[in-house]
Amino acid sequence: MTDLGEHKALDQSPITALKELTLRLLREVQAITEVRTLSLEGGVNFYNEVSRFEIDLIKRALLQTAGHQGRAARLLNLKVTTLHSKIKHYNIGLNGFANGYPLVEIEIDTRPHV
Repeated sequence: MTDLGEHKALDQSPITALKELTLRLLREVQAITEVRTLSLEGGVNFYNEVSRFEIDLIKRALLQTAGHQGRAARLLNLKVTTLHSKIKHYNIGLNGFANGYPLVEIEIDTRPHV
């Protein structure tokens, strides 16, 4: 075992280690589902894209910090008041990050594959 995460998991209770591994997996799944390509051929609304980017950064920081706004602000190099203002401006719900386990919305394709 050479992975640092594996060593850390050995020092914890199995439940705590499982929770941390689950959270890491959820973060990875969310990152995969959020990949979006942008085509400039038809033009783009610059301000909408900047807003989308800010929302994504804020959500990722909140996810990384289990919803702790102070730590998220430090990750983003923002003042807490600025982060709070942006959260309100973009109407980002904080309950999805409560208790350290984000509510990850994953759309599953239930159509039969041909």
